[in-house]
Amino acid sequence: MIVFTKTKYDKSFGSLKCGICGNHFKKNSDIYISKKNIGFICEMCMKEFSKEEIEEFFHLFNQYGGHFGKFEFSKITLDEILDEFFNLISYKDNTDIIESNLKLRHKALLYGYTPKELIVKIQDSIKK
Repeated sequence: MIVFTKTKYDKSFGSLKCGICGNHFKKNSDIYISKKNIGFICEMCMKEFSKEEIEEFFHLFNQYGGHFGKFEFSKITLDEILDEFFNLISYKDNTDIIESNLKLRHKALLYGYTPKELIVKIQDSIKK
């Protein structure tokens, strides 16, 4: 589990952005720093996401780039993201399935879809 320390942002930190949403910190805003040194988090993201989700986001963004909500979610639906995922899956190689799963979650995050929304959409797709 990640442990975060809360502090106030000031200009001595330089220009910093939240590692999840990519927003710039403003003077005297609360920022959260992880003891695992994975990055800085804004108060909004700390309230919106669990510590486990934040850790996963950092790993995905570190591996593939970007930040949460980088692209407008109106540009692509979760159905379209899932269709692309199912078209890419290769059942012959488990490594491809794992990599495709990571890319699916990353793409959903880039378009501002939360892990919970993705899970609900997958569950709904399975029920059909």
